Amino acid sequence: IGHFQVIRHKFAEMATKIETARQMVYTTAWRFQNGEYPVREISMAKLYASRIAVEVADECIQIHGGAGYMREYGVERVWRDMRLNRIGAGTDEVMLEVIGRSYGL
Repeated sequence: IGHFQVIRHKFAEMATKIETARQMVYTTAWRFQNGEYPVREISMAKLYASRIAVEVADECIQIHGGAGYMREYGVERVWRDMRLNRIGAGTDEVMLEVIGRSYGL
């Protein structure tokens, strides 16, 4: 499947988004571990990482086609688990509210 250019490009896009989210989370975690409580950045990292996780899982289902919905491949489970991240520990809307208020809006 990786021999197809379009799949390689999709993979590269997904990998870039995942790495961006990872760095955002790691930087925020480092700040927290060093005594800061960066509420805005925590909310931004949670919002961005959970959205990217769903986007990447959705793209994986798309790449797998109809088989992506079948339990045998495990992709559908990943999508369901990642979708829950946008609800658990604060919905996207809650994160947006925290971020907006942190700017005094």
